[in-house]
Amino acid sequence: MSPRVLAALLAAALVLAVAPVAPAAEPPPSVTAPSALVVEGSTADVAYAKQPDRRRAIASATKLMTALLTLERTRPSMTYRAVRYHALPAESQIELRPGERLTVADLLRGLLIESANDAAATLAQRISGSEGAFVRAMNERAQKLGLRSTHYANPIGLDDPANYSTARDLVRLTPSSSLNGPIGPHRRWSWARSQLSDVKVVRTVLGGTVNDVVLACITNGFRELLLSRGESIDRVVRTMVPVSVRSPGERGTYNNRVSAMFASLPVGIEDPAERLESIRRQMDGLKEAKQAVAGEVLTSLSGFAPALLLALGERVAARVPQRNINTVTTNVPGPQFPLYAAGRRLLEAFPYVPLGGRVRIGIAIFSYHGALNFGVTGDYDTAPDIDVLCDGIERGISELVAIASPASEDAPATTPAPEPGAPVAEPES
Repeated sequence: MSPRVLAALLAAALVLAVAPVAPAAEPPPSVTAPSALVVEGSTADVAYAKQPDRRRAIASATKLMTALLTLERTRPSMTYRAVRYHALPAESQIELRPGERLTVADLLRGLLIESANDAAATLAQRISGSEGAFVRAMNERAQKLGLRSTHYANPIGLDDPANYSTARDLVRLTPSSSLNGPIGPHRRWSWARSQLSDVKVVRTVLGGTVNDVVLACITNGFRELLLSRGESIDRVVRTMVPVSVRSPGERGTYNNRVSAMFASLPVGIEDPAERLESIRRQMDGLKEAKQAVAGEVLTSLSGFAPALLLALGERVAARVPQRNINTVTTNVPGPQFPLYAAGRRLLEAFPYVPLGGRVRIGIAIFSYHGALNFGVTGDYDTAPDIDVLCDGIERGISELVAIASPASEDAPATTPAPEPGAPVAEPES
């Protein structure tokens, strides 16, 4: 054998020895359930599917819809008397005594943690007056959510041929959203403008508070954002709103006594006035439960510096489990008189709110000298379209103003006159 042939054979052997071997394909996971669907939370990509559209008995997964209706139609602080429920020995229950009074929050804990059938029966009958009426509401809500292969026969999950769903519908019942997910180190920022006088006109004519009107406009912004992304609006966007919990004796004191309330923005409602009314009813309930401060917080809350409120709002947001909220809305009151520096008047002021956790969009609202401005922060990589949200906020304000005061479109814009004694500003450039 010649040296050249021997060298070629050695080289070939060496290549074969070091060439990477393609790994064997991993076998699919062993899933004993007859149906299954695994979806990546932030992208909604299907990772695994096994007969996801086959109708199956869903047992206590029925209680997810029972809980959803309860959250939408009650307040956690409300109390109900337990109904008489005749449970079979094998049924899960928390052994409620007929007439025993419990809060909705406690009944929900029993429903979702203990899978208590007596808690489900109590909620259904007390909320709708009868189990049958509640079941009809469950099926109506399922249709609005697009659960085409789901039907409920009871609020508990008892075996019944008419009580079924699919793996795919159960995923839709707890939808993922592009509003939440991993965030990067970089941010985008945009803004929207409004006038406090316009918001007060809407409040006076259509009802509610300044906060209600602001949240209705933000709701329209998220509605347009989700539509532009091709996502379902048969849902609510849950936002956290930092609020003051100081006692009356602490007014004028800078401190960190700030808690939070949670509002559900009804992005599925198209009509602007109906949207505002829905938020008004919800906020009234939160205030009755002492989970919110007065509706004029944007302009009347004193004793907090704006920067302090923004920082405290972010601190509260960081403490909240991120799976419970989609966004953060921070109301920051500012001075209702012009500010000057070196003889020049501050024309406009816009806020900025940081992001944290898995919340990809945050909104801050700042009032200054008759203006009510919005600052929207978005994750750079996953929220490149926050201008759509900002345009939707301004459009939401315009729609409500048009309903409340049709003639306002022809009225000339006015600029607030300088306060008496204020420095004379040089020509503004």
